[in-house]
Amino acid sequence: MGTKNYKIILLLLLTFIVSSTSVIAQKESEKLRKKQKELQKKIENTKGLLGKTRDTQKLTIAELAIINQQIAYRDELITNYAQQVSKIGYQIEQNKQDITRQQIELGKLKKRYVDLIRYAYRHRNSYHRLLFVFAASSFNQAYVRVKYLRQFADHRKKQAQRIREKQRELTAKINELKNAKEEKQDLLGKQKIEKENHLQDKTKQQESLSKLKSEENKLKEALTEQEKQKEKLAVEIKRAIEEEIRKERERERERMAKENAKKGNANKTTSKKNNTSTTTDNSKKEVHYDVSRDGIELESSQFELNRGRLPWPVEKGEIISHFGRNPHPTLANVWVNNNGVDIGTANGSNVRSVFNGKVSSIFVIPNAGKCVIISHGAYRTVYANLATVSVTKGQDIKTKQIVGTLLPGDDGGLSESHFEIWKVTTSDMEKQNPGLWLHR
Repeated sequence: MGTKNYKIILLLLLTFIVSSTSVIAQKESEKLRKKQKELQKKIENTKGLLGKTRDTQKLTIAELAIINQQIAYRDELITNYAQQVSKIGYQIEQNKQDITRQQIELGKLKKRYVDLIRYAYRHRNSYHRLLFVFAASSFNQAYVRVKYLRQFADHRKKQAQRIREKQRELTAKINELKNAKEEKQDLLGKQKIEKENHLQDKTKQQESLSKLKSEENKLKEALTEQEKQKEKLAVEIKRAIEEEIRKERERERERMAKENAKKGNANKTTSKKNNTSTTTDNSKKEVHYDVSRDGIELESSQFELNRGRLPWPVEKGEIISHFGRNPHPTLANVWVNNNGVDIGTANGSNVRSVFNGKVSSIFVIPNAGKCVIISHGAYRTVYANLATVSVTKGQDIKTKQIVGTLLPGDDGGLSESHFEIWKVTTSDMEKQNPGLWLHR
């Protein structure tokens, strides 16, 4: 391979690497901007939930959880701004280097063009050009000289065109640099404001914590009552689902008994026709209910396909208590268990079904509102802490259809939507983590 070819390949390779790096950097910047918008939207949502005129001294534990979540979002947004500023800083340095390189290239092009102009000026007399052609020793040589003069003129035009293009590229790079600097300043300004808001949230958080901790005895009493209500809810949910299964099994037995009776009659008729005394009696055959029957299996598979994509049971809200064992937000060394998730939302919000199904149970927990269970084949979704219910038992229901409204929060604060998911098997009932099923 010649040196010239090697240089061309090396130049093409470098161009490809630079181009690929630029595309990757652009995609990363777009990803950061998209994440920025998502975080800003989440912060607006938490601010809306908390309310602008809410007194710090009246904040509830649920609202404290929202403040904590808002602080986490602000932390993430500040980091996002820092990453964008860093990338723009790198872009600015790259633009400066590109501008310097293009200025050098433009200078070289201009110098070459000046040399061409000077050469053309010295040989501007058409008589001299004709002499140059006629001085050829042969016709072929004269033709080559004419062709050379034309190529020289074309080359001069191309050089002028390249200079104009390079000037446009340079102007575009300078404007790009200017825009990048302005964007960087804008991001730094937003980052500064977000840091100030973050500090205000932290102050509000500490004030709320101090106020809530001063009411430790009340919190313990409230926690004890909440745990009792959770136990009642868990018992009622289990009882309701078991009753649903018992009735379903009973219906299955009746269906099988009818089928067996029909088969028995058919066998008797066949026996008479064949003049035999053989009879078949399956009426006493034991039937085992299987929750994976065809219809239920189809509904269950559709539900499972939407794992991680189910809509939330409320239109807007933040999870204030996650599934499983969680530390109490204010009481030291105190843990609470949660069979589902609790979502803080606007006072008295509507609650909606997360998937197509059938209302299988409705019951009331004393001092804890109403509860609705919706069947989705082998799965059940539970909607608790309801003030009103707008569906009836046995009703077919669609995704996002209103189930009821939530009980009002303490002191007119946030309402809390309690949501659970259960899977029914042939031998047991399994609690599911709703956080893995709901859309992120």
